[in-house]
Amino acid sequence: MKSHYFFNWPRWWPGAASLLGLLAASPLSHAQTTLYNPAGSTLNQAGSLYTTGTVQNAGTYVPTSGTLLVAGGDFLNTGTITTDAATGTVKLVESAAGIGHSLALGGGAVPNLELDVPANTTMGSDGTVLGTLTLRNGHLLTSPAAGNTYVLTLGPAATLVGETDAHYVKGRVAQARNLSGNSPVDFGSIGLTINPAGNSFPISVERRASLNQAGVSYASNPNMPTQQGIDRVWALSSTTATLATPATLTLSWLAADDHGLTFSGTNAQVWRSDDGGTNWVMQNSPQDGTSHSVSVETTRLNALYTVSSSASPLPVTLTSFTAQLLSSEAVGLTWNTASEVNTDRFEVERSSDGVAFTRLGTVAAHGTSTTAQAYTQRDATLPTGAPILYYRLRIVDHDKSAVYSPVRTVAPHPAKLAVLALSVAPNPTTATTPTALWVTSSTTTPGTLTILNALGQVVDTRNAALAEGLHQLPVSLQGLPAGMYTLRLQATGSSAVAKLLIQ
Repeated sequence: MKSHYFFNWPRWWPGAASLLGLLAASPLSHAQTTLYNPAGSTLNQAGSLYTTGTVQNAGTYVPTSGTLLVAGGDFLNTGTITTDAATGTVKLVESAAGIGHSLALGGGAVPNLELDVPANTTMGSDGTVLGTLTLRNGHLLTSPAAGNTYVLTLGPAATLVGETDAHYVKGRVAQARNLSGNSPVDFGSIGLTINPAGNSFPISVERRASLNQAGVSYASNPNMPTQQGIDRVWALSSTTATLATPATLTLSWLAADDHGLTFSGTNAQVWRSDDGGTNWVMQNSPQDGTSHSVSVETTRLNALYTVSSSASPLPVTLTSFTAQLLSSEAVGLTWNTASEVNTDRFEVERSSDGVAFTRLGTVAAHGTSTTAQAYTQRDATLPTGAPILYYRLRIVDHDKSAVYSPVRTVAPHPAKLAVLALSVAPNPTTATTPTALWVTSSTTTPGTLTILNALGQVVDTRNAALAEGLHQLPVSLQGLPAGMYTLRLQATGSSAVAKLLIQ
């Protein structure tokens, strides 16, 4: 028969080689209720331990097979938990109505974890459960109020048991496995199964749920942020980026993560993001989402996956939009989409001031598409005198709703750069000798002449009117003492220098 010890432990206990051996022989009672295993001590648990308060391990905690540690407070580990071949369980229970608990595994692992805390349990560090995580009451929150988002990792054979709308893991929970064969593999009951379909590959999955964070736990339409997906995203990563044949993913979620969406009939759609959640690509036609479970075939393993309603689509996924000057009389516009849902057309608009836009033309969209599409449009009626032209797309759906693309700009008449060459004659010269600059310029443009002494100090700056071709510019040197000078001529993005010796 296993031993059961009921303790109301003191907050501190002097270091001992085996803390449990001492305490089991002489249990103590104290007003403070922390079971504390100090650094340098070993808590060898052979039976079941019950404490009404917090368990704090700074030493070594060794739960052996079949043991049970029940705490009515927090479980805080800053030491070592030895779990070799152990099947023990750490259980947190409610100590008082409305009081939640903290779980800080310090990056360590426990064999099994059971939570029965109606006021929720909040993680204070990353941690791992090797066997079974059982939720009986309350949520497990991986995101404390301070804003850190910790990850609860399930061991390769671990399972999450007891998730319902009333108690589930809110935040990040992950599992890594090696897959092969042709049978579906359930990832720890975190709402994802994968049928490898004959492929063999390692894969890590992180489920992010109920964080209510755009781009983290739910997807949103970048052009219309009010159109959002469920509050649950699965992040997949693998050293095998692309599969030879498609694997089948089955995504399941709780009604608590519907995020305001209604799933009835054929209106659930799976979406994939390859850029960390900025753009989303529709993966298949709408499915029946009434059971809160949908499936999709994919060859992409390094991606995010989520679900949305066809009434709240995440498209159009505009992957690029560019405007390029083709000549002094034409601008070429190109854009690409990764997916489209009920998209009717693209209206190309132009503006000379970036405020008032007019429509140049219309390009028909593909409607609904799960493959990449490319579009082009040419603007051959450029207005005269506008230094900058502004372009944008008005993306119109079949229901007449519309969103706008980012604005792109083009300079239709870029300034012509002056290509300069400079020499001085006569050289050497004197301050009273008539001297001229011989300038070659590729264009007529204003310029600036700067004269620097041998120390690099500016002694004079003058305006210079340059003409196209080779021409002469007289320059007065009166007042300049004898010495070596540098003449620097600058005009329209170009410059030229010449040395001058005044005797």
